Amino acid sequence: MRFGVISRGLALGAILTLLAVLLPSTQATSSQQVTTCTNIENTHERISRTSDCRTGREFTSRWHLAASDLKIDLSSNRTMVLCSNKSTSPVEYKVIRAKCAKHQISTEYFRSKVKPPQLVIETVTATGHDSAQIILKKPLRTDLDNPIAFYTVTPSTGRAQRVSSWKELSVTINTLSALTSYTFTITATSVDGTSVASAASQKITTSAYTPPPSSGNSTPTLAAPAFTLSAIAETKTVNTSISGYTITSTGGTIASFAISPAAPSGTTFNTATGLLTGTPTATQSATAYTITATNASGSATRTFTLTVSAVVYTVGQTGPGGGKVFYASNTPFACGPTLNLSCTYLEYSPKLWRGIGSYETDTAGVRWSGNINTTVPGGTGTAIGSGYKNTLAIVQQDSTTVRAATLTRAYAGNGLTDWYLPSLDELTAIRAYAVSTGAMDWVIDFPAHYYWSSSEISATTAWAIDFNDNSNDNESKDRDAAYFARPIRAF
Repeated sequence: MRFGVISRGLALGAILTLLAVLLPSTQATSSQQVTTCTNIENTHERISRTSDCRTGREFTSRWHLAASDLKIDLSSNRTMVLCSNKSTSPVEYKVIRAKCAKHQISTEYFRSKVKPPQLVIETVTATGHDSAQIILKKPLRTDLDNPIAFYTVTPSTGRAQRVSSWKELSVTINTLSALTSYTFTITATSVDGTSVASAASQKITTSAYTPPPSSGNSTPTLAAPAFTLSAIAETKTVNTSISGYTITSTGGTIASFAISPAAPSGTTFNTATGLLTGTPTATQSATAYTITATNASGSATRTFTLTVSAVVYTVGQTGPGGGKVFYASNTPFACGPTLNLSCTYLEYSPKLWRGIGSYETDTAGVRWSGNINTTVPGGTGTAIGSGYKNTLAIVQQDSTTVRAATLTRAYAGNGLTDWYLPSLDELTAIRAYAVSTGAMDWVIDFPAHYYWSSSEISATTAWAIDFNDNSNDNESKDRDAAYFARPIRAF
């Protein structure tokens, strides 16, 4: 930072007069403290004659006399040197230099060097259609050496506003727009830099603009909006259309509607009618949606609470894929392509899943995979939920068609594409369900034959289950005629 010269090459009388103005001898602190003012636009610095700077146009810095034996920490302080004449000199002067000459007296001053602290917004209140009042908490630390020159208030929408003074930690800004929601952040700037921005304030919404009444105006004033909802809460299961509500206006004509938070996925909010419609595609706990009606005279709100619960299935029901739910867990299990999802149910496909034409041909035996002599990386999982990951690994290694893995992955019952060859434990659960319900029958669902699992044992063998006697068999992957496959999916 460059410092201005107090006196340089002036006549003796002029120097004495200037010094009397810059450092009045009548002030007890004149030799103990010096105030400099730095121009905000061009960073030119001057020494203040009155110890005050121009608010909003200059940064203020206060320098203190440093004792000759005072050790100054330059990491948190700055220093400046004031050079003056010796008593034997015929000319009296004082100048600021980086280093004084041998014939001059050197006096060192210092000040603290630290950015302003992060501010905390305490409250924000909308005070009209274009203004808001912001109140700050008192900072825990203030720096008297480097007072704050200005504050910058940045709204979430619109332009920032510089505020030079913050009387009693309160300020009103007036650059906002009507019927608009805002949050604010604030920074403080001194000669040593700008603070970290404050956390965003709470949200406020400005009111509608109301033009001042004019004399002789016979146009009636528009009434503020008011309305009611036919229903204030609803609970639906996921992927089920909501009933919603109807709106009855009881005030002035409503110009538009808004909803907060945003409408849930699968639904649509109409800003002209204020209606929420559609089919939620994800579960959610009870969520309150604020419906806001607005016109030129103001706004009104009502609340609608929507809960979207999961569909509860029981074993034996038809699943989302059109198959039979054969397994329901009390606690969710890991599932999905990389076991990164959470599932509760398993369903198997209908018996004519291949679409060949008859039950016998649809369940005709197939080989395990097109590659029957190489270990499948990641294809050894046996647990409930691991069949999807196994099957993807098998198909990635060899995509030969008309094999147990590729056939089950290609199935797309009810338009769903997450079917796969069951793991050993999943295949065991299918047989247990078939035995308990009598479905293990050629006509009903399952003939008493061998079924492939997606769980590999070695490079040449994989697990299969004989549905006739429920034995888990270590079988060669090239078996085909008597080894069936059935797609399943987890959800």
